[in-house]
Amino acid sequence: MWADNETEKDFLNFSGVADTVAEIIVQARGRPISIGVSGSWGIGKSSMIKLTQASLANRERKEGEKDFVFVEFNACGTHCRRSRR
Repeated sequence: MWADNETEKDFLNFSGVADTVAEIIVQARGRPISIGVSGSWGIGKSSMIKLTQASLANRERKEGEKDFVFVEFNACGTHCRRSRR
């Protein structure tokens, strides 16, 4: 069985999606937005989020632009980790 570890390396060819999501976040210009990522277990949701964070971190900042804050919430918690065993 493969390890299920998120990564910032684009093994799943998600960089185009991550860059698009990053651009949507930038274009919001501080207005509140919510972006949901859904999919089956192990499909690459966490990796896509990491790639989006990296895309935002690596872009050139305009003067006065603030940092972005990512809030990660794992609704599953330890319950899901135990049930996957």
